[in-house]
Amino acid sequence: MSHKSKKQLLIISGYSGGGKSVALRYLEEIGFYCVDNLPARLLPLFTSLLLINKNIFKIAIVIDARGKDFMTDLEEDLSFVNKHFETRIIFFDCSLQTIIKRFKERRLKHPIALHGTIIEGYRKEQRLLTHLRQHATLVINTSQLNIHALKFELHKYLLKARDDFFEITLISFGYKFGLPEEADVVIDARLLQNPYFEPKLKKLTGQNKKVQHYIFDNKMGRSFLAKTISFISFLANHFNKASKANLTIAIGCTGGKHRSVATAEKVRLAIKQKHKFVNLYHRDVSKK
Repeated sequence: MSHKSKKQLLIISGYSGGGKSVALRYLEEIGFYCVDNLPARLLPLFTSLLLINKNIFKIAIVIDARGKDFMTDLEEDLSFVNKHFETRIIFFDCSLQTIIKRFKERRLKHPIALHGTIIEGYRKEQRLLTHLRQHATLVINTSQLNIHALKFELHKYLLKARDDFFEITLISFGYKFGLPEEADVVIDARLLQNPYFEPKLKKLTGQNKKVQHYIFDNKMGRSFLAKTISFISFLANHFNKASKANLTIAIGCTGGKHRSVATAEKVRLAIKQKHKFVNLYHRDVSKK
């Protein structure tokens, strides 16, 4: 199995109160199949099942000191997953003072010391997790990080490791059929020349080159298209930097057959040069 074809496996570990739950929720938002508190002895079996599942490609698993037996076969288990997956271990570190503060604010007991103190639980986790921490691909110290900063640090790392975490969806639609509810931004293309009133173009769609030529081969059409591409590129870059998983742009005209379709087609060609995952959906192109 080549490196490029391997499924991705993120093993999340670290201290209780260090941010593992926040990280797992974020990974789920961006398309990872997530499992919390997997007993480490089940890691080879669980990942073997994932290998034969054709619908799951990105997996995140939390393995920490709650599974107290996890150190037994660590080397052997990691050797197995490294052979079959593109594996990375992310360890969430945190200072004792911050851990104490977080547990007290939430009035929670430490999961590793239910009948002891937070300090006892923290020290025990340090001992249990020492070896796993040494195997970490990335260590994130969350002592000074809030939720948004933690997600941003994780996002930056994932972007460096892979380029397929941000997705753009373009939807063409007709205003007479209603706005797409899932849109983050709506762009109105009704000011463009309308091929509907040209007998030779009326029955065609915006996917047709003749229709696209009619709409954009004029000063106003060219300017509209250039500014639309620039605006969407600007949004995509900043949504990505803000740790967003996706951006949905809806482009509308009256019936959703000509101008919106042609604009969406042109925009997709332009932004695919920089963004790997760009989806295109012509919602109303076949409606009457």
